[in-house]
Amino acid sequence: MSAISRLLCLLLLLESSFSFAQRSLTGRVQSTNGQPLAFANVLLINAKDSSMAKGAVANEAGLFAFEGLKIGQYLVTASMVGYRNVYSAPFVLKDAEGTHQLATLTANALEKQLNEVTVIAQKPIFEQQLDKLVINPSAMMTAAGGSVLDVLERSPGVRVDRQNSNIALGGKSGVMVMLNGKLSRLPLETLVQMLSGMNADNVETIELITNPSARYDAEGNAGLINIVLKRKQGEGTNGSFSLMAGYGKFEKTNGSFSINHNQGRVNLFANTSYNYDRGWFDFLPIRNQPVQGAIWRNEQYSDRYPITKNADFRVGADILLTKRTVLSAQVQGLLNKRDVISYNSSNTRIAGQSQPFTTSELTWIEDAPWRNWGASVGLSHTTTRQHTLTIDADYQSFENNGLNTFDINQFMTTDPSVLPIKSMKTTKDTGIRFGVLRADYARPLGKKWKMESGFKINVSHIDNALGVERNIDGVLTMDPNLTSKALFRETIGAVYANFTGKLGPTTDFQGGLRAENTHTNIQSVDGKPLLDRRYLNLFPSASLKHQVGKLHTLNLAYSRRLTRPVFTELIPNFFITDPNTYYVGNIALKPAYNSSLRAGYGFKGAYFFWVGYSHERDIINKHQPITYPGRPELIHITQNFDRSDVLSVEVTFPLTLTSWWKVQNNLAGYYRSSQSQFDIGPFSQRIYYGNANSVHTFNLGNHWTAELNVQYLSLIPAGVMNLRSRTNVIAGIQKVLPINKGTFRLNISDIFWTNTLRWYTSFPIQQFDFQAKMKFEPRVVKLTYSRNFGNQKVKTTRQRRGADEERGRVQF
Repeated sequence: MSAISRLLCLLLLLESSFSFAQRSLTGRVQSTNGQPLAFANVLLINAKDSSMAKGAVANEAGLFAFEGLKIGQYLVTASMVGYRNVYSAPFVLKDAEGTHQLATLTANALEKQLNEVTVIAQKPIFEQQLDKLVINPSAMMTAAGGSVLDVLERSPGVRVDRQNSNIALGGKSGVMVMLNGKLSRLPLETLVQMLSGMNADNVETIELITNPSARYDAEGNAGLINIVLKRKQGEGTNGSFSLMAGYGKFEKTNGSFSINHNQGRVNLFANTSYNYDRGWFDFLPIRNQPVQGAIWRNEQYSDRYPITKNADFRVGADILLTKRTVLSAQVQGLLNKRDVISYNSSNTRIAGQSQPFTTSELTWIEDAPWRNWGASVGLSHTTTRQHTLTIDADYQSFENNGLNTFDINQFMTTDPSVLPIKSMKTTKDTGIRFGVLRADYARPLGKKWKMESGFKINVSHIDNALGVERNIDGVLTMDPNLTSKALFRETIGAVYANFTGKLGPTTDFQGGLRAENTHTNIQSVDGKPLLDRRYLNLFPSASLKHQVGKLHTLNLAYSRRLTRPVFTELIPNFFITDPNTYYVGNIALKPAYNSSLRAGYGFKGAYFFWVGYSHERDIINKHQPITYPGRPELIHITQNFDRSDVLSVEVTFPLTLTSWWKVQNNLAGYYRSSQSQFDIGPFSQRIYYGNANSVHTFNLGNHWTAELNVQYLSLIPAGVMNLRSRTNVIAGIQKVLPINKGTFRLNISDIFWTNTLRWYTSFPIQQFDFQAKMKFEPRVVKLTYSRNFGNQKVKTTRQRRGADEERGRVQF
């Protein structure tokens, strides 16, 4: 019997062992038109003295349940904003055991609503919860008109490296991104490009999950970033829209629109957005390396002008088939086009000499369109005993037809050993298909415990064709050594069990186990095997929360996770930045593993102190430099590093300086010890680093508010390279118009032009060193107008999951 089969049998045994008879009461609450009142508050009242016996919250279908009841006389009341309280007739429970069904409660809507008073409820920018930090972009004025990537870049503990298309969390790389709880398996380059075009106004919350439970995919050494898109449901029609115009070195604009219509048993929704961003950045790498008995110094300058256009849509429906069954379906599409023109110059000289012996100039034109469409369907059923079964099936398709043209405008050398450089063109045709089937089952275990279990199967098919042509005597000729086509197939099967409950009156526990079996196969188009890898892993997780009085909490959490290589890092890939600098794929990459332990203290639910330790092996580090003895080429390749140990300290605390000036602060410090045998030589590093984020909010009166966001990132390790420290200061001001007429926001980013990426590495024994600097557009100003319309008495509907979870291993 396989390991997964054994675990499935164990789950069934656990479920059956917790099944026992008890006295319970179930019911349903609805509006006068038969629509369920999701998340209504429901109370069980003792009929004799009107004291509360139990409380509950109705689920999405309006269903509620009370368990473990004593014999007696009761009545039930339900309440919800916008509706009159509704009461049941008194009734008597006298049977020894069994489930009792209450007649449906029907609540009447309030006939008169206040329409002359505008109530503004301001969410906090950051909310620290037991297992995650929740970010509310709508409360972050400096996020208005920006992208999701901009919000992540300004979030505590998150580091965005736009040059290498990398996102780190808590001082560690290997973070995975989810959309609406669904893990994205898009390559990170693709995902970063997609997030840079996704409008932040479409996002409800962003969750930074450092210790995910077993019900989440085990992917992501550093944890998970869950982007929750706005998704509302209420009677009638409601929606929102936003428009932005901005300017830095060049123009920018975007807009978004979303609408929901709910009538009876059917809720329809749609949203769309468009983003146009014409930008600029420059890149200045310098290296010294031994070649032919001398130290060659190569200096490059790249002046780049990207234009990004992004359009996306989602359309779907939720249908209440019965009182306890919800059917959900949606389709979505995306078109992301990034055109970049780069003017590159390069010179090489002997170290210590002033005159170069080789110079070159080239124009690099990059055309990288991505197209995506997908469809999903889900079914959720809740029994009278509050057992819930959810099934989701999803399909995603991506197409990329990339074209890179490298035109050598000028080449000169005085060294006859240096061969002339020819113009070249590369093409990349990539087709990606994801299919996901998952099922989740949840049920209460007695009065205080809940069990969740399920399985998931993900199948990925990728066809990647790379073509490289060189200019030979004025004719572009295919280079057979670099031209290739690879077929990628991967299947991941997973099962899990997770338990949540109380160990005592003030102690909460969550623990579980997840098993994942992976089969990865890569072969050439002629059937030649390039990689065939199978591995089965167990991923335990647990967290404990203990309440000490009303003000203090103690937390402890452990998890084991992995990071699989993304597709574009494994399959053949190739592009250049100058005649002797290449970026290539690495089919030998292995998955990386991480075990982490965190302990925390909370005070008043607002002040938090965390300490942590994590051990990583086979860490995946992107775009590491390697050289070959005596040769001038520098190759950037993603590689595994042997091991790393990280100690961390994190502090979150608010300050109220005056009645109109409030501050939210997040500080983090890390110590990392790393060791690896690297191509250039052995690598060992012990380093301290950290980051700080301080958000100041000013209430100026008359619905005017202002915000100042100050970020500091110290030196940060990135494989054998280190990113030097940098700061970023962002400011914004907001005006909320009366009578729901919308909101204006004006913000400016990188006010002092200090958000510059600088990194370096050095191997003195091998006489090799590398440093680079990248500067972005400074002082980008954006003006945004947003407005809600229709019925704003809304409630969240069922969150869909599935193949969006797989979009993280495709990179734009």
